Amino acid sequence: ILSDNDIGSEGISEIVTALKDHPKIQSLFLKGNPIGDKGIKSILQFIKKNKTLKTLDLRDIQPISKSLILDLKILTKEKNIRLLLSSN
Repeated sequence: ILSDNDIGSEGISEIVTALKDHPKIQSLFLKGNPIGDKGIKSILQFIKKNKTLKTLDLRDIQPISKSLILDLKILTKEKNIRLLLSSN
């Protein structure tokens, strides 16, 4: 439902803030949204606190910095989260 909805960084921040109160979330599909670096930072903070997320779909999002991509890959691997990310 959240994929391809033109959700920007502020919207993503609102979504992950709301989701912190839903500890059983297992999948987050954000494909095709212009998330940007600020949105990815919000997602990283969410992932750090979440214990149940299993899949994170970030394919076809606005280009983000390589350092944040690396942070995402490291954190999702540490937490055993399946990360779907378009190759750059």
